[in-house]
Amino acid sequence: MRTEGLLITILMFCCCVNNVCSQGNSLLWKISGNGLPSPSYLYGTMHTTDARVFKLADSVLMAFESCDLFVMEVIIDDASKLNILQGLYMDTSYSLKKLLSPMQYDSVDQYCRKNTGQSIKNFERLKPVYTAAILSQSVYSRPDTATNAQQYFLDEYFQRQAMSQQKKVQGLETIAEQMLVFDVLSYPHQAELLMQTIRKTENDTRGYDQMVRYYLDNDLVKMMSFENDFSLPDSLYDGLITARNRRMADRMDTFMHRQSAFVAVGAGHLGEEEGIVNLLRDKGYTVLPVLPTYHNYLANGWYRKTAAKDQFKADFPEVPLVSTEQLPIGTVQRYSSTAAPYPTEQQDFSVYAGKGTIDSLLRPVLQHHFKMNVPENAISTQSISDNHLQLILETTDGRHCAVHCFEKDNHVYIMLYTYKRKLNKEFRNRFFGSMQILL
Repeated sequence: MRTEGLLITILMFCCCVNNVCSQGNSLLWKISGNGLPSPSYLYGTMHTTDARVFKLADSVLMAFESCDLFVMEVIIDDASKLNILQGLYMDTSYSLKKLLSPMQYDSVDQYCRKNTGQSIKNFERLKPVYTAAILSQSVYSRPDTATNAQQYFLDEYFQRQAMSQQKKVQGLETIAEQMLVFDVLSYPHQAELLMQTIRKTENDTRGYDQMVRYYLDNDLVKMMSFENDFSLPDSLYDGLITARNRRMADRMDTFMHRQSAFVAVGAGHLGEEEGIVNLLRDKGYTVLPVLPTYHNYLANGWYRKTAAKDQFKADFPEVPLVSTEQLPIGTVQRYSSTAAPYPTEQQDFSVYAGKGTIDSLLRPVLQHHFKMNVPENAISTQSISDNHLQLILETTDGRHCAVHCFEKDNHVYIMLYTYKRKLNKEFRNRFFGSMQILL
């Protein structure tokens, strides 16, 4: 049995899957039929903080925005983190030093010090399978190998975006269910896995980089074919892949009939005869691949946001974050991104979209945006015309804000370009000039 690099497989997307060509080739799948009131979507992720995988296709961003419910493998919160800690450690009669020979222990210690800066003694009671996971991940997050790592894993990024938009968030599994999978391996077997994993990953990130390239190409077929030379024990494969796929498909079956759902799971759960795509088809759903598009990624890193629910298009210096903001007069959607056109100057680009009139929304939006009272004399009107207001605002803490407001059919759009010391006219004009109302 070849188990080298197994933990990378588990961490990144649980591959070891065959025969995906016949079902389609994509990371994003549209689910319809079987009595669903509206379509849901299934998306394959990589459980990584590598910034490269965060360049999401237009089709993924639009699918995510269109759904009312976000579903992931397991919800990441304080309670789940506590449950993880409780299941990480071996029985008191075991330790890593007892499971490894003195030579093996020294080898793991050297590897650990090199990649984490810590002694292996800090992992002495940890189950070897989790030590292997931590050490494997450390290789790909070192400064010389990491690619602009994000603060959160991709799955957690989606979760936080869903929460900021006040979408309901649901887990397909519990932490306890996930952690039980690895308990089928004895501690000695886990120790063997640890040794084989560090031998494979030491100073070698080529396999990981190849997986990322296939992922960025949205090529599920090649991703799975790349990992086909790893063979798992039947008990671990059934627990890690087959049983979990069935459980997740059954629970999706329930969630999707309640609300349109965007479901994000490790990409390796999608394919093969017992993968989630085929299991949903067996339940009577139509599951079709959605081909990726990147048309909205513009020159110089800008992104053209199409807000389907709020009916507008606008260009931002990066993919904007979307959040639902509660104002005294009601709820508005905020689309915002930042840019640093000057070495020490970060600038904010935001669009607030809501129902009402400019008169009713402008001041509450400004108060909310700046987190301070905005006095009447702080607002200097530049020009005003039918349903279109432009103004300049200076706050008491020295920030400047150029504002454009648009009103149409009871929809209001308030664009804010905020800076502190230096105005970038090119960025300001590009942002304001890009607004298209689609009503």
